[in-house]
Amino acid sequence: MTGWVAAFDQSRDRVPISQMEAAYTAGYRVIGFYAGGGSSAKWGTRAEIDAWLTRPGTGVAGLFEIYGTEPIDSPSSGASHAKSARSAWRALGYPDHASIYVAVDENVTLAEARAELTTYFRAWSSADTCKPVAYVEADAGAILFAEGVTAGTFTPAAYAWNDPPVLYAPDNAPSHVLWTQEHNGRGLYGGDLDIGHIRTTAPIWWRSGAVGDTGVSTMDEQSIAAAVLAAKLHNDVTDTDVSLGTFIRSLNTQVNKLATVLVPAVQSAEADQTAAVAKLAAAVADLPGAGPGGTITIPEAVAAFTDVIEREQITVSVAPAPTA
Repeated sequence: MTGWVAAFDQSRDRVPISQMEAAYTAGYRVIGFYAGGGSSAKWGTRAEIDAWLTRPGTGVAGLFEIYGTEPIDSPSSGASHAKSARSAWRALGYPDHASIYVAVDENVTLAEARAELTTYFRAWSSADTCKPVAYVEADAGAILFAEGVTAGTFTPAAYAWNDPPVLYAPDNAPSHVLWTQEHNGRGLYGGDLDIGHIRTTAPIWWRSGAVGDTGVSTMDEQSIAAAVLAAKLHNDVTDTDVSLGTFIRSLNTQVNKLATVLVPAVQSAEADQTAAVAKLAAAVADLPGAGPGGTITIPEAVAAFTDVIEREQITVSVAPAPTA
């Protein structure tokens, strides 16, 4: 099952190694470091990464940013950026199966997401060892993921960029969102941190034994889901085995029939019954049992006639039809 852990990303003012234990004790499990782009002052070091990964259940996410505007301003640079970013992260021990999280640090339109951003990330994917994850508002990230050029989305805390303007967190994140940045610029543990949460299935550098010695790909989750849906269930009515996926589809069909056929039919029958009861409850006058000037309902009138017939021993006969 997919879970989430607390995470933060940092650049120049990073948590010193001496304060990492405090961050870990507070519940943080993943740190995002920069490498390979922009000023080297904000790049993480191998010493910092190794110190963090000594703790159980931890992980490191590789970030890349020059100015954060290149994916729009220079979409053809995606391939060269991928190569330089992967080279820088390999030098720090970052595994090739782990995605690099690429910053689009500006508000973009959906038209730009479909054009410039798709071009940039398609070029990046073609030159890297795996698909990147885009740091971009969720609506644009959904387009990139649907185009197959990213492995998912890292949503910024600047949620006003998104349409609708929603701040995503684990309880409302769409499936393509792998990492949620929820607060910017928090002064914690000696650093300046952007904090949020990341999925335990996110393709990052997980410490050996955290969630898999070779990291976890989002494809693993899909494979597990496919295997579960293919599991067989026995149908006692037909005495056959059916897959769980088939059973779910059949169940969904029956639920739809319940909503579209049975419920309206019952409502119609109830309406007919109500109308019939109303007719039987109608009052009529001048019948036995009504009393002088009174009225009586149809069932009461039938009962009164029956009483008269029994009391007076009236017999009713029908003459046979004449024969030719």
